[in-house]
Amino acid sequence: MKVALPQWQNRLSPVFDEAATMLLVDVEENQETQRQSLALDTKDYWGRAVVLSGQGVDLVICGAISQLHEAALRSNQIEILANRCGLIESIVTAYLTGEINAPGFFMPGCQQPDSNDPNCGKENNKPTNRNG
Repeated sequence: MKVALPQWQNRLSPVFDEAATMLLVDVEENQETQRQSLALDTKDYWGRAVVLSGQGVDLVICGAISQLHEAALRSNQIEILANRCGLIESIVTAYLTGEINAPGFFMPGCQQPDSNDPNCGKENNKPTNRNG
């Protein structure tokens, strides 16, 4: 499985749509096997989805994401785990250990996947763990 994380400095970018760089992490049996940085030359929603799909990305873990970007990723069979925040290394570790749903990794106001906030309780906040 390949996971993409939009990054800004050493943190998960707060807005997927604006991130210029993605960290791509290959995962096998809940272990990181490889990582690379990918510069995104486009902010076009479809172009980004095609680039990530071409890199073999299965899952995007991100902060906020627009509906257009979300739809384009899903159309390219890429799952999305949105409304997350934190240091990149902490997010990667939380994903690998199954702790990505801990309250400290949700954006402010999105403390749990089943929140009453319509922007936080979306289906894309209930990940499946398919790291195998």
